[in-house]
Amino acid sequence: MITVNGLVAIDALGLAFRAGAASGGRLVTWAHACDLRDPWRWVTAGDLVMTTGAGIPTNSVEQADWLNRLADINVSALVVAARDDAPRIRIEC
Repeated sequence: MITVNGLVAIDALGLAFRAGAASGGRLVTWAHACDLRDPWRWVTAGDLVMTTGAGIPTNSVEQADWLNRLADINVSALVVAARDDAPRIRIEC
């Protein structure tokens, strides 16, 4: 297994923390690509959730709720490789 810090340390992936660096020691037990509006229904604790941002709400309050719901199930990390037509994440991390 690998930690979130371990993934971020792989230069070829081009990953960087926008928030949550203090939790970089979390183990990644599974990687799950999900662009649904309710990814918490499909992922579990330890998952690395990867998205293009298509399912992220546009409203900042709804974005915060979306992120909190993922945090509540203890996913290891969220990777956003945003498409041009995906909503911009408006909350401060």
